[in-house]
Amino acid sequence: SNNALHGLQVSDTSEITLEGNDLTNNGSNGLVIFDEAQVAARNNRSTANGNNGFSALGASIMILETNVCSDNATSGIRYGDDSSGTAWGNQCSGNALSGFIIAERAMPVLEDNITTQNTESGFAYLDNAGGEARGNESSGNGYHGFGIHDAASPLVEDNNCTNNTETGIVYFGNSAGTAQNNKATGNGFHGFEVQEQASPTITGNVCSSNDEAGIRVSGESTPHIEDNKCASNGLSGIIVKESARPLIHNNTFINNVEAGMLFEEMGAGTATGNEIFGNKWGVYLDDNAYPELNSNEIYNNSSANVYDRR
Repeated sequence: SNNALHGLQVSDTSEITLEGNDLTNNGSNGLVIFDEAQVAARNNRSTANGNNGFSALGASIMILETNVCSDNATSGIRYGDDSSGTAWGNQCSGNALSGFIIAERAMPVLEDNITTQNTESGFAYLDNAGGEARGNESSGNGYHGFGIHDAASPLVEDNNCTNNTETGIVYFGNSAGTAQNNKATGNGFHGFEVQEQASPTITGNVCSSNDEAGIRVSGESTPHIEDNKCASNGLSGIIVKESARPLIHNNTFINNVEAGMLFEEMGAGTATGNEIFGNKWGVYLDDNAYPELNSNEIYNNSSANVYDRR
């Protein structure tokens, strides 16, 4: 602790195990590993550092179990360059950027971690990063539960993204990958959001009780949205706008305050096999929206099953 640079630096081809250490108040990272080093760190506390709590660079392998990574000036845990490894059961809260940052070409597996009260996102994927995030809790963060940027393409599965200030899981840029069987509920904006040219697959998720939309699709994005349940959202089950062209198949849109499916501006794409009921409008079509609608079950919506302004 209290070092001018790092609490601990591991490089070359070193292999070490760290357990029960206090890595706090260092000028840069609590722990940083480089080159082809391999570190297994368990039950350590890495807090209030000037950069990251734990950082893996080069082609290193970082295995983290049940560490506390809080109140760092960048992230609790960062995997960058070509690093890999696993992070299981760690707690990352109160960091000035995100709980986890996965950047460059890193491909870690992240399981059963808790990320709360971070200034930006619980998990941020940047550049061409990938890997897997499974069974994590990401709640109460200042931006998003998961922010997936650039050309990142992780598998995001069985996570709980609740009560984040903005969105549960959001895709930017040219990002892709798959989000499946997640819960994105009670968020200040949307359960899911897909922007710009992103093209993820979003399947089997629950997107309910968000302040605005269960799923919002915009820009020129082309996501595949299938087998999701979007219920009781403050605006619509799904909003498609700008020039987005999603494939929307076999979803359930129920009891949303406005529309089950809302297409506005030049929103288009294809919607087939969806069940839409209990909303104000089943499907709302704005003046210049031209989606292809086939074989949807639309019934018992209070104002109109299909409201077509074209």
